[in-house]
Amino acid sequence: MVPCRLLRFCSATSTSPDALAAWAELRERLDARLGRAPDLLFVFVAVECAGEANQLARHAVASFPACTVVGCVAPSLTPKPGQPRVTMSVTAAVLPGIERRIVCIEDMTQSRSLADLERVGSGVASGWFLFSDPRTVDTEAVLRFMDARLGGASVMGCLVTDIQRPAATVLISGGQIYERGAVALGLGPGLTMETKVLSGCRPIGEPLIVMDAEDNLIRAFDQGEASQVVKRMVEGLSPQDRARLSTSLCLGLQLANDSKVTGTPGFVMRSLLSIDGKGVAVVSSVRPLQVVQFHLRDDQHFADSFNEFVTASGGALASADGLLHFTSSGLVSPVWEDVLTKFQVGGCFCNGEIAPLEGHSRLHGLTSTWALLRAA
Repeated sequence: MVPCRLLRFCSATSTSPDALAAWAELRERLDARLGRAPDLLFVFVAVECAGEANQLARHAVASFPACTVVGCVAPSLTPKPGQPRVTMSVTAAVLPGIERRIVCIEDMTQSRSLADLERVGSGVASGWFLFSDPRTVDTEAVLRFMDARLGGASVMGCLVTDIQRPAATVLISGGQIYERGAVALGLGPGLTMETKVLSGCRPIGEPLIVMDAEDNLIRAFDQGEASQVVKRMVEGLSPQDRARLSTSLCLGLQLANDSKVTGTPGFVMRSLLSIDGKGVAVVSSVRPLQVVQFHLRDDQHFADSFNEFVTASGGALASADGLLHFTSSGLVSPVWEDVLTKFQVGGCFCNGEIAPLEGHSRLHGLTSTWALLRAA
């Protein structure tokens, strides 16, 4: 048991265009708030500062030699368009008596990476944070392995590749940076991690059953040939929704009927690659007899879900020792900035979010996922 008064988190951001100047600014603020060197640092760097990530990692370790440092370059750290660009977000934690374990996953096909993950994972009780490059690691395979072998501890985190600038992929682990693979941080006993998932999409049409599918291509639903089903669905939409299809349409894959997701129960979102005479191509595999439903990304829907979450969970947010969010890039709410400031939230905006759902670790899309950390 860790006394609450000894466990402390604080988060801070900088808009300095120079990453090293931003780090110097944030280090001074962390020193003032914590009153001692942190045990753990989450460091998130905006993509335009990716070239300075190596120097930054070394500076962080040199500043706090006994500290565990983990993080990544993120597509965005800025809550709303039009605001000054946040270039760095740092969350520091004083965790007396709580073990931190890091493993770098190079390739899930290599037995050494699997053995390292399983060995390091033994004894991790509070939860995991995973930062993964989907170009070089099958993130969903990593999550399945962690669920099966590591005792069921919650996994939070994000994909790190920037769709617009994939060459800027950078993972931070200690004083090193990696341009491929994944980095996993496990936290030992002494913490609890509560997780929340908020959807940025709303359903359209009716739930469908996949009848004919191969890998990521759906050829037919229970209501007919895939492209014809989509055509009929589109004809029934409002003019406003039809106008948004080219930029907002995605497919929800149903997991179960009793999901605790706020906004769109029971679905994880997947982007679409194409819809044509061959069928509906999705970014991930789909199995026959799986229930799916088309969704539209909807900023107002997300804003309503986010406001509901803040209203219902205000006490939980205020009582948490530490807060981290991983949110799909572009999802916004009028109260984002107020919430991030009021509750000292760390984290980043990304292109794939990791959080538990229905008892398993899941890779999400178009969601906002939250980790609420407290002393056990």
